[in-house]
Amino acid sequence: MVAACALTPLISETAHAAPVANATITETAAAQLKPLRQTWGQNVFRAAGYGAYCTAYALDRMYEATGLWMKVRGSAYKWASEARAAGWTVGKRPEVNSVLVMQSPPGYKYEIKRHDGVVYQIVLPSLGHVAWVEEYTNGWVYVRDKNWKRGQIDTRWIKLSGAPVDFIYAFR
Repeated sequence: MVAACALTPLISETAHAAPVANATITETAAAQLKPLRQTWGQNVFRAAGYGAYCTAYALDRMYEATGLWMKVRGSAYKWASEARAAGWTVGKRPEVNSVLVMQSPPGYKYEIKRHDGVVYQIVLPSLGHVAWVEEYTNGWVYVRDKNWKRGQIDTRWIKLSGAPVDFIYAFR
């Protein structure tokens, strides 16, 4: 069962994207992007008491990668538009070191592959889900997240073909 990623909505939107395959980046490149992005001074989800949610975990991973607290503050499904509005690059191409934003249109079933190879389908709660992309191969992303299994940090593969997802890039 997927636990919802919730926080009262509070922000807005804009866009760009370019393909890059499984890139790593230097502190210099991250520093060059810093003035272009709106940020917070802390993890606003933790500060508001939502530290056990997918949103707090994904924001922590983005901070670890960039040294910036991405200026998002709504439910997971709103992150792509909020990140664009704050000057972060959002696109449809998977990339390591990005946040996967999973939308939840009514009835859409995501295809998930567990570590033991079992594949299943799941409909997300209306609040969506966010996760940190660690690997991408053959149309699947390998993600690490929190609260897919109530409060736990976990990993899995998610099939992208036709999936209503966006990626918020750490280094674009």
